[in-house]
Amino acid sequence: MHLFPWPIINAMHRLGSLACLLVLPLWAACETGQHSRWERGLPGSSASFKVDSVTPRAGFLDLAISGGTISRRIFSRATEDCVAVFVEGETVRIGRTDGFGPAERDDRTCRLAGIGDLEDWRGSRSVGRRGFGSSPISRSSVRIEIVHQDADFLYARGGFSIASRLRWSPGTNQVVALLPRIAECAPLEAGGFVSVLFRQTGSPALGIAAGNALCPISALLGVIPDDFPGNAPAPDA
Repeated sequence: MHLFPWPIINAMHRLGSLACLLVLPLWAACETGQHSRWERGLPGSSASFKVDSVTPRAGFLDLAISGGTISRRIFSRATEDCVAVFVEGETVRIGRTDGFGPAERDDRTCRLAGIGDLEDWRGSRSVGRRGFGSSPISRSSVRIEIVHQDADFLYARGGFSIASRLRWSPGTNQVVALLPRIAECAPLEAGGFVSVLFRQTGSPALGIAAGNALCPISALLGVIPDDFPGNAPAPDA
């Protein structure tokens, strides 16, 4: 038995539908604005992202996220908090108070540790052209050491300061670069001094010269756990 006559109930339904029609565009505009501010790297901004995939990798979580028109690949440590935050299919809130991050879901917080698919980060509006100069390619010399390998990547540790061209600051002078297990990267297994290139356009955004080839850098990890393979001693930058 209803407490209100049917005409009143129908009127309430119509008002509810009208409210949705009015609120949804405002909500969508708000979400779009939040993603835009987050992409531009504005301090204090935050946005919601869906967790599309979670892949454990050498003590890290390799994560694909998407929200609005933005798709990104990021990394976190595989800590208890981060595993609880990044659940495939769930929505997380990612801020810009910690470079990029932290990520939050429910009452758990996760510090982000790295970035992947670097062309996406280079292409975002948070990556301006100021300070690049007129050259479309920047180079730096880095001493690397292969500290870990798996079926997909070589893990090359070194002072990849050129990553600042991506407006990404890991907070340390030692970074681990993930190099795909392809023929172009095979000569780098011995480590040593190499030439790292940043390209303003084209792919890869970051690569390492290996003979006549260019080995693409797939991702950069900047928060390295103490028990990570080869954590000490570190090679000179």
